This record gives sequence, structure tokens and C-alpha cells, in this order.
Amino acid sequence: MNIFSSFFSLGLQFPGLVANCTIDWFLRWPRDALVAVADHFLSSFNIVCTDAIKKELVQCMGSVHDGVAEYCLQYFQKYRRSTHVTPKSYLSFINGYKEIYSQKLNEIESMAKRMNDGLTRLVEAEKAVIVMKEELTIKEKELDVANKKADEVLKEVAVKKGAAEIVKHQVQKVKDTAQTLVDEINRDRMEANAELENAKPALLVGLICF
Repeated sequence: MNIFSSFFSLGLQFPGLVANCTIDWFLRWPRDALVAVADHFLSSFNIVCTDAIKKELVQCMGSVHDGVAEYCLQYFQKYRRSTHVTPKSYLSFINGYKEIYSQKLNEIESMAKRMNDGLTRLVEAEKAVIVMKEELTIKEKELDVANKKADEVLKEVAVKKGAAEIVKHQVQKVKDTAQTLVDEINRDRMEANAELENAKPALLVGLICF
């Protein structure tokens, strides 16, 4: 009779006793087996690191799970309460690491891409600023030349304006002199006309007597 038959017979005789019993089927894996399992699941998993670092990671996972199993034994010896870490929990630990790593790697790659885009834009902006500074330097030189030419033109205009004022005064003097002559001529003509009018009666009398 094997253990299952004995347990079944005991369950028929004492069902309440068997219903409140559990069998500890959890066997602790050796550390080498844990390392081999971790290496199996992580060897083809993409991790951004060297082979040496991945090997240390595999060793670390086996050591962590083995250490937890050791603490479970110490917990039972101290508090008489059984706590187990099973092969399934170890596989869950490995799969959880892979999921979290993939998630964080995607986040880091996304942030790195945004940072690279920002740096690229900063470099482009810096190049644009350098080009604008060069253009500004050229424009400043052209502006200095234009200002010098403008000053020369203003000086020429000022000189020409002064000459024009002199000519204007001279023309005005000639005009005033001519106007004076015209006024004198008009006055003399009016006086001559007046004398002529006064002399007309005497001239008519002389003509008649003649």
C-alpha cells in the first residue's frame, strides 16, 4: 500500500482530520538549478549590458531566490510558521523582472530620444545663431558705410543749401533793384503823363492860333 492509498483510507475513517491537513510538497531547489533556470530564460532576453554583467545578473537571481528559501526555513524555526518559495514563484520573479526591465527600457529609450531631439534642435539653433551673428556683423559694416555716405551727403546738402541761400539773397537783391527801377520808371511815366495832360490845352490853343 502506497502513501496515497493510506491517505485515502485515513480520509474515509477520519474525514474531518484529513480535511484540515496539508501536505508539504515543496522541495527546495539547489542554487545551481536556480542559476541554470535563470540563465535559460535570460540568455535570449535582450538586456543592454555586456555578457559578463548578464552572467552576474543570472547568478544574483539564483542567489536571491536561494536566500529567500533560507530565510523561510529560519522563519519556520523561529515562529513555527511555514512559508515557501516555489518554482512557480521563482519563474514569476524572473518574468516580473523581464516585464519591468522592458517597461523601464522603453521609458529610458523614449526619454533618450526626446533628449537627443532636444540636443539636435539646440545644435541647429546654435548654428543658426552663429550664421545670424555673421550676417549681423556684415550688416553692421554695411550700416557703417551707409552712415558715412549719409554724413557726406548731408554735408554736401548743407554746403549746397548754403550756396543756394547766397544765390537766393543775390537774386532777391537783383529783384529788389529791378523792382525799384520799375517803380521809378512808372513814377516818371505818371509824372510825364500828368505834365502832358497839363500841356494839352496850351498846345491846342497854339495850334488854333497858328
